[in-house]
Amino acid sequence: MRTPLVCTILASALLATPTAFAAGAGHFYIGAGLGGTTVKDAPSASEFDSDLASIGITASSSVDDTDTGWKLYGGYMFNQNLAVEASYADLGELSIDSTITAPLAGTLATTWEAQTLAVSAVGIWPLAYNFEIFGKAGFHYWDAEITATATGGGGAASGSDDDNGTDVLYGIGAAYNLNDNFALRAEWERYSNIGDDNTTGESDVDMWSAGVQYSF
Repeated sequence: MRTPLVCTILASALLATPTAFAAGAGHFYIGAGLGGTTVKDAPSASEFDSDLASIGITASSSVDDTDTGWKLYGGYMFNQNLAVEASYADLGELSIDSTITAPLAGTLATTWEAQTLAVSAVGIWPLAYNFEIFGKAGFHYWDAEITATATGGGGAASGSDDDNGTDVLYGIGAAYNLNDNFALRAEWERYSNIGDDNTTGESDVDMWSAGVQYSF
């Protein structure tokens, strides 16, 4: 049975801002996260085989568009609802392994990897029980590299190309404050338009991560 009093108490409990952590506004914080990355615009195995076929190579390929990524970050919280944050993220790599059957038997190993430096504005919504959710948006400076190594016909060859640039990022996440200094944090971020179609190839990269944050 629900009464107006019960509804009022529940609403107050769920929506109240925890005062112990609101008092921590106006401070710096640092943190680290570990998680998984996905290269969103990676070719499928059949698409990569078709690209090789267009230059006269018959091959069977496998594509792994996920990897482990990690990040370091630090920021300043102006108040309980707004912060600015800088970060460095290693976004892992995309790997493609191909077995070539014609015109000569051989192999081709292709890797695409990226790192990024970012600056974001973070909007925070404190919840009850020391939880908070947040959204972020900003810019990131990316660096991407592609490397290919081929063997066949008794020889081997390799080459690489790299590029860098700036684009936007955005994300959402949640945190649980263990005490005034330590928090657990989980988030999803999308780093847009990493790479160049004319050199390294271009893709968005998604990163899911979880880690620990320290406020001081």
